Amino acid sequence: MRGPLAAALLALAACARGTGAAPPARESRTPDAGQPPLGLPAVPVPADDPMTVEKVELGRLLYYDRRLATQWHSSCADCHPPDHGYAGREPTMGFHRNSPTVFNRAYGHWEFWDGSAGQSLEDLVAGVLRFVEWRAKTPYWERLAAIPGYRTAFERAFGRGPDQENVVQAIATYCRTILAGDSPYDRWVAGDRGALSAEAQRGRELFFGKAGCASCHSGPNFTDEQFHDIGIGQDDPERRFYAPDPRDKPEFPELGRFNVTHRIEDRGAFKTPTLRELLETAPYMHDGSFTSLDEVVEYYARGGIGGTAGLGVDPRIRPLGLTADEKRDLVAFLRSLSANRPPPPAPALPPG
Repeated sequence: MRGPLAAALLALAACARGTGAAPPARESRTPDAGQPPLGLPAVPVPADDPMTVEKVELGRLLYYDRRLATQWHSSCADCHPPDHGYAGREPTMGFHRNSPTVFNRAYGHWEFWDGSAGQSLEDLVAGVLRFVEWRAKTPYWERLAAIPGYRTAFERAFGRGPDQENVVQAIATYCRTILAGDSPYDRWVAGDRGALSAEAQRGRELFFGKAGCASCHSGPNFTDEQFHDIGIGQDDPERRFYAPDPRDKPEFPELGRFNVTHRIEDRGAFKTPTLRELLETAPYMHDGSFTSLDEVVEYYARGGIGGTAGLGVDPRIRPLGLTADEKRDLVAFLRSLSANRPPPPAPALPPG
């Protein structure tokens, strides 16, 4: 957890614990969220899932707890580890999908690479829990209810024991505090002209100009939250999906957004990821196919895999005519979008 908002929430929670007396079950404390990290707008919070210190504390415990899952006995933190930018270290579960970062998902419009998890963090958490709960004999909320520490924590946060809805809300609330901002680039924008190197400043001009990166990686979170086909995977004969018609093999996960909309124009389209904290979140792309920012820039600079006319690849994927120096400058700018702060320690989980 990072940034002033997250620090404020946990600081308030720590103060409450330090009194030595447990708060009444329904005396929920609404945190003073203050300002989000430099460079980010106010965090949107749904009216039907308001943020409280108790819910953040509870959600943080659940994020790290493997007892929620029966399918792989893994936690949110196993697939989205805080010490790796809350992103996957490698493609997971044989689907050629890399676990995306949780950073700044509070600002998201679609969840999962193909948008199949809905449009809110609550949708995302509910979808993941359904997946990891497959074939469970006892629902996860009943397993949590059997743990005294969780019963107490849920009473404090919700005034009742664990159920399907409040487990989802607690985790989603915690995820809204996982924020990434206050990077060298943000400090440069705020007026600190020493925050960016000369190379990164030249890279910034390329990013917003000649290289055209900002046409998709836009806004304070550097993503348009839309879906684009950039050609990734088409040059691998084991993963090609364009001939003759993707509807012949709808089970292929590389069909991307098509699997949700069933529109031909969405085949191979995946969500634009944030560029925040890139230094922590390798490998890159939806399939984790690139391990360095140099590889990413080189891919775009040469115009993708080439020969993609008529295959639905976004027309913005074209040779950029960048020199070797310009490529280095662009990488320097991308590096400046990372604050690179230490991850938070894992919490002590309720025994049971």
